[in-house]
Amino acid sequence: MLVRVKIMRSLAFLVLALLTACGAEPVTYAADAVAVLESPEHGPQLCAAVATSLPPQCEGPDVVGWDWSAVRHESARGTK
Repeated sequence: MLVRVKIMRSLAFLVLALLTACGAEPVTYAADAVAVLESPEHGPQLCAAVATSLPPQCEGPDVVGWDWSAVRHESARGTK
């Protein structure tokens, strides 16, 4: 029984170590304001929360008729 517990702990440690070693960074969200985001994959979308990764990411309903020249905005890696 004690051997089985040690094996289970070793496997749990190994799984945790492998997941940590994958290099995935935690995603944080900026939820202080509603934003419009446009990426090379999709047109302007309304976002309640934006992942602060580079480039920023979000999902939301499409915004029809959005004009980037009418608002101050930033760009990061092709995403406005």
